[in-house]
Amino acid sequence: MPDSPATKSPRLSPTTRWSLVVAAGREVGDPEEARQALEQLCQMYWRPVLQFIRARGYAEADAQDLTQDFFVRFSQDAFLEKARARFPRFRSLIFSALRHLLYDRADHDGAEKRGGGLQFLSLEEWLESESAPPGPANEAAAGATRLFDYEWAAVVVQNALARLEDEWLARGKPRHFAVLQPFLTTGGESPACAEPATALGLPLGTVKAMIHRLRGRYRTLLREEVSQTLADASDLQDELRHLRQILASLPEIAAERAR
Repeated sequence: MPDSPATKSPRLSPTTRWSLVVAAGREVGDPEEARQALEQLCQMYWRPVLQFIRARGYAEADAQDLTQDFFVRFSQDAFLEKARARFPRFRSLIFSALRHLLYDRADHDGAEKRGGGLQFLSLEEWLESESAPPGPANEAAAGATRLFDYEWAAVVVQNALARLEDEWLARGKPRHFAVLQPFLTTGGESPACAEPATALGLPLGTVKAMIHRLRGRYRTLLREEVSQTLADASDLQDELRHLRQILASLPEIAAERAR
């Protein structure tokens, strides 16, 4: 998908990670900042990629090797030069590239033992072909896709929670955060707030106000974490909607992941 011109689509702040990488590809950004940003993005997606490969039937050791090889090839300049212009969403780029490599390899060498001598096909050729990324071919493939989404959502949530906790630690209130964190995803009704109010020795109204602020800040941090993977501000609401859908189905996906 070609990147929309800046005149037609609002841009995110150039400090977002993927927009830094995109800007460097247009020779208007700092190459070193772009390199660091790409490393951070790849670290964020390491676990989703690993779990997706494992779910496609690879043994743990093979899946780890393939994940390492994927990111090495993914980070090559020749590929990124073409990819940056077509994918303003980092999640879409990395997932499409991963599906292409695994599904295409399976089509050409389905009889080969999983992980044995696997050679990835050219990512550059895939981009130049402008072919649509392959979709889930069967139930197992669809399950691998859901696991990728699960791991992506988990990383986004964990990053937001870690930043939120750091903020409360910096304010010298680690116990407050520990007591109030369960209310991030539950209601803040008076009966439920009575216990943390007692535990913290604070008035009920004060605790309810703290929970309200805590949840608002958490939502802001989630938005910021998602925005780090985008170069186009118009994609943010769609990505947040996707995140909410995944979070709503986490119990079902988690059960599937545990099988």
